[in-house]
Amino acid sequence: RAAERCIIEPLLSVLIDVFIRCFGGDRMDGDQRRRLIIEMLENSDAPISGSEFAKRVHAMGCKVIAYDIEAGAANRTFPDFVEFVSEEELIAQSDIISVHAPLNAQTKHLFTYEAFAKMKQSAYFINVGRGPIVKEGDLCRALNENLIAGAGLDVLEQEPLELTNPLSKIKDSTRLII
Repeated sequence: RAAERCIIEPLLSVLIDVFIRCFGGDRMDGDQRRRLIIEMLENSDAPISGSEFAKRVHAMGCKVIAYDIEAGAANRTFPDFVEFVSEEELIAQSDIISVHAPLNAQTKHLFTYEAFAKMKQSAYFINVGRGPIVKEGDLCRALNENLIAGAGLDVLEQEPLELTNPLSKIKDSTRLII
């Protein structure tokens, strides 16, 4: 799908930059590769398919683990290389979490301050699903308190970004890409 490729390729460019600048990705051998954690929640209207994204980062040598809220749902298939873990394990083990989820009752504000506090301080959070999956005030607080290394958001709760949004007041704006 051409539209999906137009979104995935720039996202992969950002991830490659993160690997090189932050993790020394250009110098890592196979055993030193960081885990790339993908929250894969498939749905037909997701802007980027989690499994398609996972295939591309796996080809780059990343280990892919996933948590799936809708595990066992009919007509859902995932690549064989994906290791499924609990939500707690995903959050604790992540170097990068990339969310590809629809918005529903289970995913609204799935990522709150409590979730960010359980992540590695060196971890990055990326949301390419739906804006309200992340509680923006909590993400702002987590970034300002250095609980996580950075975040990239393709979507917001309210677009465009308004000056009243807490994300517009991040102390170190280099740690947030919108």
